[in-house]
Formats: sequence, C-alpha cells, structure tokens
Amino acid sequence: MRNLNTLFLPLFILLIIIKTSHQQYFRQEWLEPNVSMFCMQKRQLTTLFSTKINKYDIELNRINSAVILNLRFNASQARKVKNECKFTISTEKFDSKSGIYVNIMKMNLRKHKYSERCIDSLQIKYNNNIKQSICGSISNGKITSYEDLSGKVKITLSIDSSAIFPKDEDFIEFQLIATAFKKCSNDFDGEFNCKPNNIKSCIDKRFVNDSIVNCIEPNCLDEPSSGCASSSIFVTDLNDDSTSSENIIQIFLSAITSLILTMLTCGALIWIIYKIKRCLSPIPQTTTTAIRPQRRRRRHNTEVVSTSQDTSPSAAPPPFDKDDLPPSYSELFPEQSARKNDAENV
Repeated sequence: MRNLNTLFLPLFILLIIIKTSHQQYFRQEWLEPNVSMFCMQKRQLTTLFSTKINKYDIELNRINSAVILNLRFNASQARKVKNECKFTISTEKFDSKSGIYVNIMKMNLRKHKYSERCIDSLQIKYNNNIKQSICGSISNGKITSYEDLSGKVKITLSIDSSAIFPKDEDFIEFQLIATAFKKCSNDFDGEFNCKPNNIKSCIDKRFVNDSIVNCIEPNCLDEPSSGCASSSIFVTDLNDDSTSSENIIQIFLSAITSLILTMLTCGALIWIIYKIKRCLSPIPQTTTTAIRPQRRRRRHNTEVVSTSQDTSPSAAPPPFDKDDLPPSYSELFPEQSARKNDAENV
C-alpha cells in the first residue's frame, strides 16, 4: 500500500503542474522548427483526384491563442519543396463568432522582373470567399494585415522549385502572425480592444507590448512603439465571386465539351454491349425446328421431281411421211437425166 501511495503521489503532482501550466499558457506558438521541415518532408495527403499536398491544421481554441508561422528557405532547400504547403487556422472551437487577425511581418517571395508575375506566392483565403495571392518583399517596419470574421483562414505557400535563384545566398522567407479575437466583454477583464470604436475586436491583454504585433494595421495598438506602416506588395485578387466573362465562357465550353464526350462514350458503350449480346445469344429453338422440316420437304420434293424425270418413258417419234422428203434429181432436171440414161444404154 505504501508503494502505491509513493507511486501515485508524484503522478498527482505532475498532473497538477501540467494543468496549471496549460491554464497559464498564453504566448504565441512558434512553429518555426517544424514548418520548414513540414514543407519539405514526404508526409502527404492523397485526395480523390490523387493530388498530393502537405496539410497542417492549427486550432486557436482560446482568446489567448495565437500562432506564428516563420519559414525561411535557401536555394538548396527551396529545390526540395515539391508540393504546396497548406495551413488552416481556425477558431471555430473557441467561439463561433470569433475571428482571426493575420499580420504578415516578413516576406520575400520571388516574382518576375518584367511581367511582375509571381514565381513563389502566398495565397490567403479569408471571410469564406475572399482569396488573394501575394508575392514580393516586405521591408522592416511595414506589415500587411487581413481581418477574418468567419473564424477560418486558409494559407497556401507555393514555391517553384524549378526556378533558378540569381544568387546562391538568396532565400525565400515569410513570417505570419495569426491572433484570435472576439467580442469584448462589458468590463474588458483581461482583454485589449484593437479597435476602440468596435466592441468585437478584443484580444488577450497579455499580447500587449510583447514586441509581436497582434492587432492589425494601420494602428497596431498593441505595439505602439514598433511601427506599423502598410507595405506595398504585389497582390492578385482570386475572389470566387469576381469571375470574368472569359472564364465564364471557358467554363461553359468545357462543360459542353465534357457533356458531348460523355454522351459519345455512353453511346459507344451501349453499341458495344448490344453487339456482344447478339454474338453471345443462342439461336431460338423454335426457329431451328421450323426450318428443318421445310428443308426436309424441299429435299423430298427435289428427289421426287428428279426421280419422276428419270423414270418417265421416252416419247414415241413422230410418224414418217414420204411427202415431206425433197424432190429427186430426175424430177428437177428431166432432160439431163434422159441424156445420161441414153449414154449408159449405148
């Protein structure tokens, strides 16, 4: 019994320590050691269409929850990134009416020098249907902010591993901070309002003056001394609702083409099945039995006709009539016949 008490007492103390430390946890969760390897490792999710992606889900389940995504790749590491890295940040378990502040503090994603098109991109989807793809560089002291009211933000990092770096010392980098916010309580107990004119924008008070910007631009009230100027980065709108007329035409033509191909394929399959069934189906027995007696009757009739023709007596020749014979020579030439007879007599 003493041994059991001696064993359970340290376990009980350990559980109390773990529970207390969990309640006191309010700092940001740094994912830097894991995220870089996560984008390069071969942990993949195979979907219905056999696309392979790296997916990472992050739950901000308390008001004092925030996360920092900090990624940095050099030239050799970027060549190992084969698939997109997808992050889903959600506060749905925390509060259905909560939201997420997203601040991009650092970014160095390549783009083409002349066309301004992105080589590497960071795609952000927020407020259910707003989607933007960004690239370029953010200098120190400037940030780019997003305010999500739906409680779910999807972030996709795309790196072109085949693109050549101008210099080996070049790198790809971005740092993103996501912070949960909610409706402020009446007494603002333990809360800090990022927007004084909006009561639905409170974050945890312990995020204030911690050298990490949690409130969004242009004020960044939780870090007044850090500077909070808006950055000028290359942004491409990919909104689901803003579909251009060209895209609509392409979608319509694709749908019509797919429908026609499907109909042709189904028709060909039906025709092949019909032909196979006809080849494999036996001849009906009634037809065979009906044909055989007819063949026998025809054969019997043929035999009877041929037999009757063979056995019938030959017809008698017509009677001979002397009047039908041609006239003789003496009758035709009487004088010459008389001379010939006289000569023979002499």
